[in-house]
This record gives sequence, C-alpha cells and structure tokens, in this order.
Amino acid sequence: MLLRAGILALTLSAPIGVQAQPAPAIPAAEPAKVERITLWRQAGVTSLALANGVDIHMRQMARPGTGRVTIAVLVPGLELDETAATRGTAMLAIDALKPVPGGGEASLKVAQRPEGLLITTSCSTNEAVAAVRQIAATLAAPALDPAAFERARERALTQSDTFVHRADHKASEAMIRLMTPSEDVRLRHPTRANLEAVKPHDAETYLRAHLSSRAVDVAVVGDVDPAKLGPALAAELASLPPRRRDRLTELRAIQRQVVAPGQADIVAHGPRAMLAISLPAPAIADLADARVASITARLMERRVADALRESGLKVSLASGVAMTGRTYPSLGAVIGSFLLTGDEPRLTAASGVARSALLKLIEDGPTSA
Repeated sequence: MLLRAGILALTLSAPIGVQAQPAPAIPAAEPAKVERITLWRQAGVTSLALANGVDIHMRQMARPGTGRVTIAVLVPGLELDETAATRGTAMLAIDALKPVPGGGEASLKVAQRPEGLLITTSCSTNEAVAAVRQIAATLAAPALDPAAFERARERALTQSDTFVHRADHKASEAMIRLMTPSEDVRLRHPTRANLEAVKPHDAETYLRAHLSSRAVDVAVVGDVDPAKLGPALAAELASLPPRRRDRLTELRAIQRQVVAPGQADIVAHGPRAMLAISLPAPAIADLADARVASITARLMERRVADALRESGLKVSLASGVAMTGRTYPSLGAVIGSFLLTGDEPRLTAASGVARSALLKLIEDGPTSA
C-alpha cells in the first residue's frame, strides 16, 4: 500500500470542491477598493478581493445576535523566506512584534506559523472594524519591542541548546534526512550561531520588507453579516500598500528523496532509545489519501509496538501520526515514534524489527486483529 499525495486544502481563498457562485449584492462603498466579490455557497464563505491584493473572507458561524466574532490574519512567508544568513530572524521578529494600540476591547495575539505571521483576536461584532484597523496599522508600520526581542532570543537559545541533547529531536532530524537530501536551513531548528547573529534592527527591517509586500488574508467568523461588515473592513484594509497574491509555491518546493518504504532510524542513550520509522504521506490537497494516511498511522503504531514488545523490548511510548505535507507539500510523512528500553543487542536490532513489521503491514494490509 503506497500512499499518494493528499489532504483537503482548506484555504479560504480557494476552497477545494466548492463551486464559486455569483455573490448576492453587497454594497461596496468604493468600487475601486473591491475588485471581486465571491460567495462559496457550500462553505458559506463570502470573499472580497481588494485592489491592493488583500483578501477578506467572512462566514456566519453563530446565531445572529450573539454579537461575537473571531478575526485571523495570515501573512505568508517570513520563515519561508529565510536563508543561511537570516535563519532565526522571522521567529525573533514575530515574537517581539509590538501591536499598535487600538483603544478598543480587542487584544491582538501575534504568533509565528510555518506558513507565516498569524494575528488573531476575538471581540464583539461592533468592535470588529476597530480591531481590523488596529491590525492594518500594525502591518503598515511594524515595530519591535527591544526587551521582548532579547527575551525571545534567550528563550530560543535555551531551546536550541536543549534540542542538541534530546533523542526525539535527533530522531526528527534523522527522519528529515531520510525524506530529502536538501541541506535547506529552514528544515532544521536555528542554531545558537544563527540566533546570536540576528540584530534587532535587522529583524525589524526584515519584518517591514515582508509585511509591506506579502499577500494578506483576513478571515472573520462568528456573528457576521457580510453585507454590512464587508465594505467597512475593505475601507480599513484598502490603505495597505499594493501586494501580489503570491502563495510562495516556489519557496515551498523541496525535492523529496525516493527511498524504500519503512525507513527507520534509532538514537540510543544507554539502555533507552527513541526509534522513528516513516512512510511517505500526502500533500495537503487530497482528502481521500489523507484519510488513508491517518488509518495507516494508527495501524503502524499498533503493529510496530507489538513487534518491538515481542522482541523483548519495553515500549513506554508508541505514537503513529500522519503529518500531511503542508508548508512543504512534498515532505508529508506517516511517522511512528517509539521510546524503548532494553539491552544493547535488542536495541541494535530494533530498527530491523520495526521495518519488518511495517513492511508486513504494507504487504498484508489491515486485518480485523
């Protein structure tokens, strides 16, 4: 059973399997600001494409009258754009980003995601426009808090130093080496040297350059009336500089190494070891194959753990996870992780035991057992 690529891509700008229909009339206050209005009927999402490259997506997900909304804004890139010279910059810059004060009830939360910068908040429907105004101001003139920057660096340095000695981190890096020959620095945690090289001014410059040019997707869900809220949000976001609707396909493309299924790697520390074993998994665009990957992960967890126990090893942790290719579509993997205790000969043989169990699962398929 070889897995093809797959999982449903639930991107609001282009829902898969949903037909775009002409939207009901929404009064765009200034037509020059809104290029296109689309209603994704099955998803219940109304999308506004602004002339400056910003996209707004709204969905009613609460009974009218509840008066609450959740807002999420994604700017793709930043970490995806990093090179050997800038590795770690995005993480530190985003952690130290200081939101522009809004004066309303909305409290902005800023976070780094593999896909980019994410800003979220929850507020009353009446405060939604003010919250988006605050977000737009933060994107237009991003500034870093120097003290927060140094705290973020210290946390990252501590984490980097800890990772060097963790068996699960070593197993994870070994699994990446099995999946791709690429030495791309984005696939590995920033080193101490990377983090110490980042200067606050350079991080702020890096952040400003990307936030002024990258696509912006704004999602608003809850007690939402698109006909009323859409034009007001468009008016706030239309002041952002023009930008391309670039999903950074080239930056996400990494060569996948073709290897035999069931590659395994083990990292031992005395009588204990962490074993990882994998199969290729889908990208995030095929729901059917994603379900197959999920089932395979559960079966892998059980079958491999049973085989390891039968070989005389103690299995204190067994986990099978389907990690579909998201940020890097080619690097999806079904990964089994097993924390083992035993004598050296049995630990040495563990990789072979795990691989044999997985290959038997591939050959025989699932059973009722």
